[in-house]
Amino acid sequence: MMLQSNLNHLASNAASIPLNSYISPRNRNDVAVNDPKYISMFNKDNIGVNEASIYNYRGIDCCEKGKFDEGIEHFNTVIALVPKFAGAYYNRGTAYAQKGDFDNAITDYTKAIDLKSDYVAAYINRGNAYDKKGDFDKAIEDHTKAIHLNPDDANVYYNRGIAYADKGDFDAAIGDFTKVIHLNPNDTYAYCNRGTVYSRNDEFDLALEDFNTAIGLDPKFAAAYFQRGIAHDSKGESEKALEDYNTAIKLEPNFAPSYNLRGLYYSAKGEYKQAIKDFSRTIELKEDLSGIGALGFEIVVFAYMAYCVRGMIYHSKGEIDLAITDFTKAIELYPKFAEVYVRRGIELNPKLEEVYVSRGMAYTKKGEFERAIVDYAEAIALKPDDADAYYRRSKVWLHLGQPEKAKADMQTASKIGINSSTALDETLQNYDRAWKALGNL
Repeated sequence: MMLQSNLNHLASNAASIPLNSYISPRNRNDVAVNDPKYISMFNKDNIGVNEASIYNYRGIDCCEKGKFDEGIEHFNTVIALVPKFAGAYYNRGTAYAQKGDFDNAITDYTKAIDLKSDYVAAYINRGNAYDKKGDFDKAIEDHTKAIHLNPDDANVYYNRGIAYADKGDFDAAIGDFTKVIHLNPNDTYAYCNRGTVYSRNDEFDLALEDFNTAIGLDPKFAAAYFQRGIAHDSKGESEKALEDYNTAIKLEPNFAPSYNLRGLYYSAKGEYKQAIKDFSRTIELKEDLSGIGALGFEIVVFAYMAYCVRGMIYHSKGEIDLAITDFTKAIELYPKFAEVYVRRGIELNPKLEEVYVSRGMAYTKKGEFERAIVDYAEAIALKPDDADAYYRRSKVWLHLGQPEKAKADMQTASKIGINSSTALDETLQNYDRAWKALGNL
């Protein structure tokens, strides 16, 4: 069947699911600034220094427990007591960043740098915030400044490597991750990220070498198994990929991308029951994580795709109501899904009209022709040259007893040119291309 063949194609080219691009940049709260003697450097009168130290510690403690709003309130108090204390702005900026509020984070990091021009950690974290916003050149500029200030710190090369990779400058990224490995030969994250860059650059054998090294250094490193699975998948070694996805899930059962890729594997094999189970788990994890700032925005990509593909499977199985529910959820999530692509500066992305066509097909099969007409109209509004939408709407017009409208749509479809792909097949093919464009974890 057409759905089966394209799921095979999709699963075999799964090397590109997006999350936060690479293993997280190394943000951190500056615990050292909690020392009253250090704080006093920013307040010659020493007024409020001890009290500021207490609130600063409380803020850090709250952030470490995930209570970012409470942490921000404590840092506000510190700033009120010692307005020129760079560390308080830095820590508040980090709290904002952990919430996904990168604009406020950048403002605070900038203030920290204004007060302390050699604040390496502030340059690093501001660079990471710029990276999250998709402003890769500013991110690289900040990380380069941090390198000039502290050229022997592996972390600064690590973070710049992520920015280069997100920008698509793979050679520069590989150079930075190699520098990290030179400075710290046991840095599993650097091996994993360099392997990810090799994988994005279609150098899968080099990628596998790095993932194997990372796993050798840390056999419980779930991300390395996940990335190695993608590399195996890209080489057509689907069984090895499945083994790695299984291991990644065993080690990190709340990591949505592993379920998503394993779901595609099972879909390609026609094992729809297991595929639905994995896509459902992806969606459950999205619900759990939807409030966690930037991470939620990335997880929503997986949830969107899970709804789409699970909806297609339901449709192929004749479970039309479930398919309609999934397509509707996908449509609701699309704005946040698209935001990730826009932020990455990627032109290619799965288009919303494909989901409307898919839901229109489901409504047609259910006999809800008026709703099908509405969905096909939405698809045509989004893509006026969508021959498939005109063709399918023409058949619905016939069901509604409006042959003239049916004739007009069929003529338009013929003029544009109808290809042999169904809406479901084309949607899956576009997801495949989009995932390639976004790159790996």
